[in-house]
Amino acid sequence: MFEPELSLVIASPNPTRLAEFYSYALNVKAQVGSDENHYVIHQSNGKRIQIYKPSQDYLFTEAGRRVSFCLTASPSRNPLSSIEKWSLMLIARGATSLEEPSVQTFGAETWLADPEGNEFLILVPTYNNKSTFCKRA
Repeated sequence: MFEPELSLVIASPNPTRLAEFYSYALNVKAQVGSDENHYVIHQSNGKRIQIYKPSQDYLFTEAGRRVSFCLTASPSRNPLSSIEKWSLMLIARGATSLEEPSVQTFGAETWLADPEGNEFLILVPTYNNKSTFCKRA
C-alpha cells in the first residue's frame, strides 16, 4: 500500500516570481526543487507548497489544475508501473482518470478526479531522484 504525502501544487508560467511571493508571505525560504522551474516551500508545521512550470503546454486558466492537491508516493525504481497500480486502486474507489500517466525526468505523474469531480495530481518520483520533490520535511 502507498503512503502518500499531501502537498499543494501551483502551476505557474513564472514559478520563480510566485515562489518569491509565497516565500515572503509565509516568511520561509523557497528551495529549488527538481529543476529551475520547480520550487518547494516547507513550513515548520510540515505543510508544503510546490510551485512549478508544467512540463506540458497546459492552459494555465484550466479549472482544477492551476492550484491542486498533489499526492506524492514514496520513490520507485519503476515509477510508471507504480503510478499505474496506484491509479487503478484509486479508480476502484471512485476516482476518474483524466489522462494517461506520463514519465518525466523526476518520475511519473497523472491527473485524476475524485468522486465529486475535483481534479488532483498523483506523483511517483524516481527512486534515485535527489530532488526536494520527494523529500519529506
